[in-house]
Amino acid sequence: MYQILVMDYDECFFAKVYSDGEIEEVFHEKSLVPHKHRKGGQSAARFAGTRDVEITHWFKKIDRLLQGITEEFYLGISSVYSKRLLDTLSTYNQAKIKEIHSTEYTDLCGIYQFVSKLEGKNFKNNQASC
Repeated sequence: MYQILVMDYDECFFAKVYSDGEIEEVFHEKSLVPHKHRKGGQSAARFAGTRDVEITHWFKKIDRLLQGITEEFYLGISSVYSKRLLDTLSTYNQAKIKEIHSTEYTDLCGIYQFVSKLEGKNFKNNQASC
């Protein structure tokens, strides 16, 4: 059995994947982090600051959700976000992370992609189902 968390700034999906291929969703959350703001002149810095605060709140929310997980799990996250998440997680939750791999997807497609990486399979063949 694998326990896998795939996430980015938009959402996170935690699931248990059993040896027979069954996937059990543990939690699935969407964030309130606004997307990057490209225009705005003097307001751009204010929007960037607001976004930065929301990202911190999002990662703290994930840290609270992970408190209920007792076993080790795999983490699928973009390398752009991983350091910031690890800096936000409590040491208790950091110790539960078995491996970290880069993923492009969240939700169920991210779980499929992550399992394919763990088992050494090519995800491109299964991508049509996502």
